[in-house]
Amino acid sequence: MDQGRAESRRVRRARRSLHASLSWRVVAGVGARAFAAWVAVEWIRL
Repeated sequence: MDQGRAESRRVRRARRSLHASLSWRVVAGVGARAFAAWVAVEWIRL
């Protein structure tokens, strides 16, 4: 019984860390895309 509870806790923690890394990757991708678009706009303005 205790073993199963510890296992589920470990799985939950792993899933949460995976979700956090995924969201960070999405945020980084969106930020990079926005930065590239801003650089292109500034380049065109010059």
